[in-house]
Amino acid sequence: MKIEVFRKNAWVQDTPNVGELCRITHPTGHVIETTYQGEHVASDVPELIPVVITSVQGASTVSSDFTKITVTEGSTIMVSGTLAISDKTFVTPIEQENISTGEVSTLYKEIAVIDGAFSVELTLPVGKYRITQELMNAELPQPAFSLESIEIYITI
Repeated sequence: MKIEVFRKNAWVQDTPNVGELCRITHPTGHVIETTYQGEHVASDVPELIPVVITSVQGASTVSSDFTKITVTEGSTIMVSGTLAISDKTFVTPIEQENISTGEVSTLYKEIAVIDGAFSVELTLPVGKYRITQELMNAELPQPAFSLESIEIYITI
């Protein structure tokens, strides 16, 4: 978390004094601006645990940041990454968009995190798919994970 104070028409990283405008930037990208009133500088925005994609195998093209993946129909891709949590299995929602009708549906895939790492195989029909931070946290009692949105295109 980064805390900055607005002084002399510029944002500077420092501890705020009572009455100063301060800006709090969380690792998730959330930014809060508030007037410091003497309390501990914190916020209700939780520190989210980043989902880090480290490799994608079986795709025809993959962007360097793993946010756009293109796969030929019938292919199976293996998405691997890290997640700094204890061993756990959970369900990840994957949004499917029908480009012709605009209809959106949600698929679910069980993923196991073991020793902070995960790998998931996906074989999807032709279409466009998304995995987003909002979807990752949708089934949880409170948001826990951060993720750069991933788009998967299954082509003919």
